[in-house]
Formats: sequence, structure tokens, C-alpha cells
Amino acid sequence: MTSDDAVPGQRPRIGGGLGRLLLPNPAWGPLALWGFITTVGSGMFAAGGVVYFIRGVGLSSHEVALGLTISGLLALGFGLPIGHLADRLGARTLCIVTLLVRAGGTLLFLWAGSFEAFLAAAILVAGADIGGGAAGGALIAGVGGTDRVKLRAYLHSVTNAGVAVGAGAAGILLAFDSQAAYRLMIVGIAVAPVGAALVLLWVAQLPPVPKPVGSGRWESLRDRRYLTVTALHSLLSLHFEVLTFAVPLWLLHTGVAPTWLISVLLIINTAMVVLLQVPASRGVVSIPSAAAVGRRSGGILLLACAVIGTAGYLSAWIAITCFVVGTALLTVGELFQSASSFGLSFDLAPDHAQGQYQGMFALGRGGAKAIAPALLAYPCVQWGLAGWVAVGAGLALTGLLLPMATRIAATTPPAGTAKDAAAKYSG
Repeated sequence: MTSDDAVPGQRPRIGGGLGRLLLPNPAWGPLALWGFITTVGSGMFAAGGVVYFIRGVGLSSHEVALGLTISGLLALGFGLPIGHLADRLGARTLCIVTLLVRAGGTLLFLWAGSFEAFLAAAILVAGADIGGGAAGGALIAGVGGTDRVKLRAYLHSVTNAGVAVGAGAAGILLAFDSQAAYRLMIVGIAVAPVGAALVLLWVAQLPPVPKPVGSGRWESLRDRRYLTVTALHSLLSLHFEVLTFAVPLWLLHTGVAPTWLISVLLIINTAMVVLLQVPASRGVVSIPSAAAVGRRSGGILLLACAVIGTAGYLSAWIAITCFVVGTALLTVGELFQSASSFGLSFDLAPDHAQGQYQGMFALGRGGAKAIAPALLAYPCVQWGLAGWVAVGAGLALTGLLLPMATRIAATTPPAGTAKDAAAKYSG
């Protein structure tokens, strides 16, 4: 790699023969390793956290659900302020701080002998996770430069692989079903963010982008065009909960397929994202292309919901086939929705406030995740196929609105936007 190929603000990577085969840009290696190590911990927590809290700590399932819900909702308030600090103090610094706080909060679970102690630790972990996402978005925007959508897509593939590895590691420890194994798992979950923080030391600190004269402190809260796009993409991102919540619920309710199929469907989803997220994002080079990909996602998600809804009325093997095909379509919709969100969340935000705006985008996604069970459970189970089609139609309509919303947004770029959105829209 010549010096002309280096990513601005990124230290050159020594070597690169193998890296060129594995990375779109070998200079992204430290960020790829950061994302992978971080999500290995996330995968371990997702697969084994609840088991530890119930069998290792002795909490009831009701206490665990209540604590995780409260901490998740409270954590939504961390994204904006931490993102704002990342814009002013440096994204790498805030990423490292949030990773260390996350590690410390995770270790506190080892001494969480009461619901109150568990809740305090859960709030720390969830808040650091949300805040770290905002700071990480700003870091990706700065390091990736004009290739930030491509970098974000690549990291999305890497992090899905990390989650799969972490879930597998947790599964091995859970198989021992002992207090020692449970506690070792928590230590592993805490070590992961520390390792990721150390990796970030290889990424050069990028100086904050100066704020233009006249820009406010909390611009994202007053930026109606960004809020509109955030709301639309938050609704469109409900496909994540369709797969992880509504599909298992529908499968269990109908009884037309074995329960082990749920794991198979998640494996199919993960493998497709790891292999296909970068190719699915290649066409996102401007605001209109990002909006068009989002619109396409909505239509595919409608088809996926119709196929999955139909599965509940078929014989076993045909139903299994429908669940698999529907999951593949859901994943294609996810690939396009993610690519669209990468482009719009970056390109509609002023460069001096990327952290704050990424925090706002994450806040929308977190809110959608919180209300997803209430939105999906009744129609997908009680209405059957009609409910599934209704959910899919809602996603399709949301996708159709994206080009209109981004067209309006692009004609009125915010003060201080480094790349003029109107020019990008026309280009």
C-alpha cells in the first residue's frame, strides 16, 4: 500500500499481503479487530447473560427482565451526550473510555447479589454500550473519510462474525453448568472490551472538526430533517425484532416446525450478513442511492413477512422451507436497510457533530427496539397471515417514504455541513 492509499488519521499497517485479501483497505485492520473483539463480548453476553443472572446470581426471570428493560431504556439517554463529547474531545478517546466503563460494569455482575446491585451494573453496561456506539460512529466517519459507508458495511460483517464466535464460546461454558464456568464467562465478557480498547491505541486520534459560527450545542434535537429520516429508519429496522422475536413466537404458536429451526434461522441470517453486507453496500454512494436502497429494503421485507406468515398454515417440511426462504428474504432486507442507514446517518449529519448525530440515530433505533414486542406480538400471532402482511406493508410504506424525506432534507443542508447535501443529492 502506498502512502496515497492510507486512510486519513490512520497509522499505516505493517505488511499487508494477507490483509489485502481479507480487508477492502488494509489500513482498516485495527478498526476491524476493535469491532470483532468488542462483539465477541457482546455475543457471549447475549447467549449467556440471562443464564448467569438466574443460575449464577439467583435472580428470578422477572427480576432479570425488569432490570434489563429499565437499564435499556435509561441507557438511551447516554447516546447524545457521549456523542457530543466525542465531537469535542475526540472520538477515539470516548470509545476507549466507554469500553473501559463497560468492562468495569460487567465485572460488577460478579458481585451482583441483589436486584439493586444487578440493576446498577446493568445501567453502566447498557449506557456504555449506547454511548460507545455514538462515539464509534464518529470514529468510523472520521477514519473512513469518503469511504466511511464502505468501512461501516465491512465492520458490520466483522461484528456479526464476532457475535457468532462469542455466542459459541458462551455455549461451551454454559454446557459445564457450573458456578465456575458462569463466572469465567463474565470475566471473558469483561476482558473483551479491554482488549478492544487496547487495539484502539493503534488508531491515531483525530482532531475535532471545528464548529462553525452560529451552530447550536444540540443541533440534532432541532434538525427536523434528520429526525424524520431517523424515525423512518428506526421503524424500518424493526425487521431485526421480526427475526429475533416475531418469528420464534410465530413458530412456537403454530407448532408447524421444530424449535431447533430457530437456531438454524439465526445462523443463516448471521452467515448472510457476514458474507454479503459489503457487496450490498457498494451502490450507496450518495443520498439518493442510500434512499433508493432503503425503499428496496421495504419491498423485500413485505415479501419476507408474507412468506413467513404463510408458513403457519402448511405441513412441516413445506413450513420449514418457507421459514428458511422468509429468513433469507428478511436478511436481504436487512442488508439493504443497513446499507441505507449507514449512508444517510453519515451524509445527512454535519461533520463537526457526527458523534451527536450518530447518538441521535442510535436513540431512534433503541426506541424502536423497546416498542417492538408491543407492535409485533399481537398482529403476528393473533391475526396470523393478515397480521404478518400488515407488518410487512408498514415496513414497505416506511421504505417508500425515505426518498421523499431525504429529498427534502438534501435541499436544506444544516449550517456547517462539510459536504453540501444538496450537491450530493443531485450527484
